[in-house]
Order: sequence, then structure tokens, then C-alpha cells
Amino acid sequence: MRTRSPVGLLAAFALLVAYAAFALLVACVPAQDSDPAQDEGQTAGDHGATAETHDPEALFASLEERLVSAEEVRVNFQVTAEGVIEANLLGMIQISAGGVTDVRAKGVFAGEQADLYLRSEGGQYEFGNLPDLTSGPTPEYLDEGLLVGFTRMGILHNLAMLAGNALPDGVDGGVRDWAVVESFAFDDAEVSEAASRVVSFSMVVGGAPAGSVTLEIGAGGHPMLRRQTVQFPTGEMRVVETYSAVSIDP
Repeated sequence: MRTRSPVGLLAAFALLVAYAAFALLVACVPAQDSDPAQDEGQTAGDHGATAETHDPEALFASLEERLVSAEEVRVNFQVTAEGVIEANLLGMIQISAGGVTDVRAKGVFAGEQADLYLRSEGGQYEFGNLPDLTSGPTPEYLDEGLLVGFTRMGILHNLAMLAGNALPDGVDGGVRDWAVVESFAFDDAEVSEAASRVVSFSMVVGGAPAGSVTLEIGAGGHPMLRRQTVQFPTGEMRVVETYSAVSIDP
């Protein structure tokens, strides 16, 4: 097993977590050929004229439950951030029916090149910032921690953990109690497509307010675009996560 100590601004990230704000660090969007909206409609039922259309919390909860209960999930993502910490990452998360989980992201994180990696297969996993990896038995709640963390905190949070060669948060089974979302509303003024809905909510992480979020959910029930603002003692961070080629296969 090999480990690498976090350096430079990654150490600053750990301090920000300790401040109770919560580290949702961010990555910048390299150009991508595919249109996120173009791929959005795959493999999900239309949220259409259901009670969820009129209840933002129900719409969010439906997305989260479909992700956690799905046999297979794949999401390509672009992440951008500016402010207290800036980053630039492009990658994917994939959970396969055969028990294989992959997370990959490359780009710039906190001023340094990052090649972030997590793979779980056959009861073992390894994770970290390549070429330095840590390995061990796969945590029982790895997939739930990654997916609930994705919906509630955004993908950037656990990418930041990998950048520091740290275990993703929430994989101990307590992610739903640790990362809480509340104050739901629709914010369709931010909608990018007529058939989608934008849900706004607040994050509370570890009992402390962590930021405000808008999440655009497409007509097929897939996540499309996330914007969030995180307040730190030293300033503000603004995050954008764009999702494409989304597949949620029950």
C-alpha cells in the first residue's frame, strides 16, 4: 500500500473542512463535444405529470432513490469552480451490475495537476491521486456514499477527498445523517430547457450550514446541471457541475 501526503492547497482544503463549512472543491470545464442536454434522456422514466412535478423535495428524493437502487449508473461530469479555491476537472463515475465501481477525473485541482482514481472490484478497492494509491477492503457502503454524496454535496466533494489521497466521505453508512438537505423550492427561472425543473435547496453537513444549491433535473428525470455557493471564513466558492451521458438502469 502506498500513500501520499496532501500538499500545498490540499492541506488548506482539510482546514476548510475543519471549519465546518465543508469542502466541495471545484473543477473547471474543459471543452467537450457532446451536449449534456442531448444525452440526458436515456434509460429513465419521464417525471412528467406526477406529484413530483409540484413537489421539489419529492423530485429530488426520487432522483436520489433511483440512483441508489439502480443496477447500473454512469454519469460523465465537468466541474468548474472559482473563488477561494479554483479547480478544473473532467471525468466520470460508473457503478456496474457486476460489482465494479469506477471514479476517474483529470485536470487541475487547487493549482496542481490531478489524476483522480477510485476502483472497487472483487471486495477490494484502491483510490487516490495517481500515481499514488491506497488500497484495502471495499467499504460496505461505498456506492451509497458516493451516490448520496453526489446528489447532496455534488461530485466535487469526494473528488477533493481523492485529491488528498483520502477515503471518500459517507462510505460508513451514515451519509444520509451527515449530509442533510433542506429548504426545497423550485427555481425554474434558472432552467435551461423548457421540459426540465430546477430544484433549489440548502446543504447542512456535519450539523453546520454548508451552502446553497440549484440542481436542474431533465424531463427524463436525470441530473443535468448543478450550481452551488459555499461560504468559507476566508471567502466564497462558486461551483458549477455539468452532467452528460447519464444512464440510470434499474
